[in-house]
Amino acid sequence: DQHNVIVELSATDGTDTWTSYFSLNLNAPVLEIGEMFINDSSGNDNGILDPGENAIITIPLGNTGHAESLNALATLSCPANGITITNETIDLGSIGISSSEDAIYDVSADASIPFGTPIILNFSVIAGEYEVVEDFPTQVGIHREDFESGGFLQYPWELLGYEITWSNDDIVLGNQIADVEWSIDTSEFYSGDASAKSYPITHNQASFMSLELDVTQEGELSFWYKVACEYSPSQSYFYDGLIFMIDGQIIDRFQPEADGSSPWTLASYQIDAGVHTFDWVYAKDGSDGATFIADDCAWVDFITFPSIVPVAIGTIEGSVTLVPDGAVEDVEISIGALTINPDNTGFYSVDLPAGIYNIIASNDGYETITNEDIVVQESQLTLSSFILHYLQAPQNLVATASDDVVNLLWEHDQPTEITKQNNVLNREFQNFDIYRNMDGGAFELLSNTTELTYEDILPEAGDFEYYIIAMYDQENESVASNTEMISWDGTSVDDPLIPIANALYQNSPNPFNPQTSISFDLKDDAKVVLEIYNMKGQKVRQLVNSSISAGQHSVVWNGKDDNNKTVSSGIYFYKFKTEDYQATKKMLLLK
Repeated sequence: DQHNVIVELSATDGTDTWTSYFSLNLNAPVLEIGEMFINDSSGNDNGILDPGENAIITIPLGNTGHAESLNALATLSCPANGITITNETIDLGSIGISSSEDAIYDVSADASIPFGTPIILNFSVIAGEYEVVEDFPTQVGIHREDFESGGFLQYPWELLGYEITWSNDDIVLGNQIADVEWSIDTSEFYSGDASAKSYPITHNQASFMSLELDVTQEGELSFWYKVACEYSPSQSYFYDGLIFMIDGQIIDRFQPEADGSSPWTLASYQIDAGVHTFDWVYAKDGSDGATFIADDCAWVDFITFPSIVPVAIGTIEGSVTLVPDGAVEDVEISIGALTINPDNTGFYSVDLPAGIYNIIASNDGYETITNEDIVVQESQLTLSSFILHYLQAPQNLVATASDDVVNLLWEHDQPTEITKQNNVLNREFQNFDIYRNMDGGAFELLSNTTELTYEDILPEAGDFEYYIIAMYDQENESVASNTEMISWDGTSVDDPLIPIANALYQNSPNPFNPQTSISFDLKDDAKVVLEIYNMKGQKVRQLVNSSISAGQHSVVWNGKDDNNKTVSSGIYFYKFKTEDYQATKKMLLLK
């Protein structure tokens, strides 16, 4: 098309010859094949030709040339067994300049074709002297994990964390660590609405997302990834980042090439038949670097697997009842990393890989119930229902003040015996947790009591708000009471007693469960840091990191870490530090 030719024209009278030249611009059709589209709306409508499914396959053919294409015949064929194309050759007729026609085929895949079998669809077009061909590789049924289910339950994922050491760029696993699992991220993804995101671990740690699959025939595994972490500008070293492993061997490492994060990038690998373990690992070395990046994590999305033995799937369903009635659709049903809600009748249903699960039902102000060791079997229905009872909350909180002394008074009806699924259950009241904020800041746990009154000494002038929560056994808690505000201008009739020296006192009670009070004296206004550490020297909780006025003070630790997760029994150390004073004491949590 658009080829320029020189034409030589000769004329003669028998004696003399005259020669002339001129150019011609030739027009021709230019046929271009577009992207193949699979419409399986008569099946599961996932855009993939699955075993036992019929689909309409459309391939557009365009003419970008400067001449009409005449008598175009389009043929689609497939050498693979089990693929049937009912109308292999289609007469597209003439295709005008800058026009296109769709070649539309009826295609079916036999139900006996293994899920994930790779095939090639051969597409060719002949239009007179012109011909174009293209092969479309695809799979019959693509095994994929796109994390759109809201959890890690589409496949039998294992989420673990380890302390690690490094040996010649390989990681050596040490002790297993808890609470560093990958999670579902709905704010960053390659496709759909979700991806898997690594946990923000610290130095010499690794977070594993692992999966064992039985690959039935050689094929391709691919995934999209994004990394934001410390990196080597020369790419000569690997400090932190994403590691991909097969059967315990490191296959690839991924890190950014510049500040910020890497773009979403595709990685793919050929996988042999057999049972394989695939690991996506976010790992960190022993220190920060000059290229430290705040996100400090990796994302993985849209994993496609080769042909595998299908994961055995079963179904759990049941009902949720609130006593007394409430908005049952607000109940959260948690199964591992997956959280779902029942409908407005309380019914829920979820498909899961065969296995054993703990199912938790919770709702604000109601008891939390765990149905343990629920067995899911392949192609079987398992029933698991819940009855959640309301937990009586504190009411009618009143706050009065005299100078810097605040008196809180509230009401609370003690719970009565309730029934749970034909078993008698006593949700025993434990204590009231008292929360306070200052000048609109975040509420913090101030103290706890079993009484219906509490006296608070204000640390300085300001506006203070209070609310109360009733705590029950097994870490159940009521909704909050009403909120009351007290304002104090810092003046009082009697000046408070100021200690003559800084001091840190032994916590009380000790041993304790679930919480304890830590008291300290300040002889002057000071910046105070009070932190909890475990036996390994790892920081568990920062209780105080602020400027505090001179005087006597007390802080409650509720036995939870900075992620609001309850810590295990054992010995802990609390470290107190000001500019001119430091002290450390030991305490024991017993459960």
